[in-house]
Amino acid sequence: MGIIQLLIINTLALFLFVGIPVLIELSQFLFKKWSEITGGKMISSICFWVFIGVTCLSILLGITCIIIVSISSYSSIQEAQEWNIYSHNDDKNIVILTSTDRISIDYFKNRENLHSVQFCSPDTEIETATFAECKELQNITLPYRLKEIKPFTFAYCTELSYIDIPNSVKKIGDRAFLHCVKLREIETWGSIGEEAFSGCTQLSKVTIAGNAKEISERAFFDCKNLKDISLPVSISYIGKEAFSGCESLGSINIPSSVIFIEDEVFAKCLNLTVICQKNSYAEQWCQEHNQPYKIEGE
Repeated sequence: MGIIQLLIINTLALFLFVGIPVLIELSQFLFKKWSEITGGKMISSICFWVFIGVTCLSILLGITCIIIVSISSYSSIQEAQEWNIYSHNDDKNIVILTSTDRISIDYFKNRENLHSVQFCSPDTEIETATFAECKELQNITLPYRLKEIKPFTFAYCTELSYIDIPNSVKKIGDRAFLHCVKLREIETWGSIGEEAFSGCTQLSKVTIAGNAKEISERAFFDCKNLKDISLPVSISYIGKEAFSGCESLGSINIPSSVIFIEDEVFAKCLNLTVICQKNSYAEQWCQEHNQPYKIEGE
């Protein structure tokens, strides 16, 4: 049971078992004295009980105010206890020891002085945009059974240069790493959402493994230094402008599992040669879009 619940219960118990009996005794004493003074007149008695009622109501309102103030005072403590957060060095480095479900966006949002975060619980769910615009974030250890990196989770984390993505992650959400300009290398086992790595201008190597199915629209848009990318044989779809502006990309091997490629996928990739299987959809697409290509093994 949390601090707030205990505080509420104790306050109410104190009022019920101490406050009410004291009020009753005090009321009877005052009423007796009042009757002696007024001679037991009806109007005076009514006025007296109105006074007592107002007094009781005031006490109840006071207790309510105490509870509200207590909730405000202890909310952050309760949150830290539920997540079991340990921080040091002026909250720049945070270790999250345990969590039952998820980490709220409100705790980390726009914390520009945050340097590192470590999740010790394997099953914690990280909400959308949790670390967005944490511009000093450099190191993070993700829960090793994390299933999804949600949209905008690390958007504009401009000091993040490396992240180890667990192989449990099956999807990287839209704009999850948008404009992480120092990110250099990525290995993932999940499908890639729209603009997931758009504007990651220092990203040079990408390995997509496992059973990833798709690379969405503008997933690697304007990754100017991307030189090496590996796609799994499970990929079936590559979205519009997925690699547009990848000026340093010299070659990409598109597996025969790909059955649909959108337009302008390789716009502004002036030195790119597509490597593909003979008679594959990728070969047909290259012919229709005047994209330089060669057949694997020839």
